[in-house]
Amino acid sequence: MQRLPLYLVCVLLGSLSLGACDGPVDRASARPGTSQPETAVPQSAAMTGAVTSSGLSDLQRSFSGTVGDSVYFETDRWDLSAADQVTMQRQAAWLGQHPQLAIVVAGHGDERGTREYNLALGERRAATVQQFLQALGLDARRVAVISYGKEKPDCVAGMEACWAQNRRAVTMLENQ
Repeated sequence: MQRLPLYLVCVLLGSLSLGACDGPVDRASARPGTSQPETAVPQSAAMTGAVTSSGLSDLQRSFSGTVGDSVYFETDRWDLSAADQVTMQRQAAWLGQHPQLAIVVAGHGDERGTREYNLALGERRAATVQQFLQALGLDARRVAVISYGKEKPDCVAGMEACWAQNRRAVTMLENQ
């Protein structure tokens, strides 16, 4: 399991406070299957109390569309790219505005390799996201991880572009 160096955590926390001032989004650098936000979630969007099932579905759609619920990984890797770190910063800020919610981070692999290898790789990917969000201040009790390995592919075409979509970690919302 990879750990973030202390200096990186400090840099990330500093950039999170600067990241609250959303600038233009570079759509050219978007990864496959990602949706980059047009604007930040307004502070007034914060909610309190448990959310109904349909409300949770609406929040998940909003979270996915405005913040981004997925990050993508290179083959056999579980480290976050700079673009994915920005997505994680947006997730942490959004989740900070919704303290009634917890998350499950689901790690995935592509169809190559054994079932066991991909389950372990998916676990490492989910744990990396979990650790990054915790380094940004998200309470550890709000974050659970699960690995699906290669069992729940997003794409089944059997080529590199498709495999790239499957090497991911997805943040799913749930009530605390």
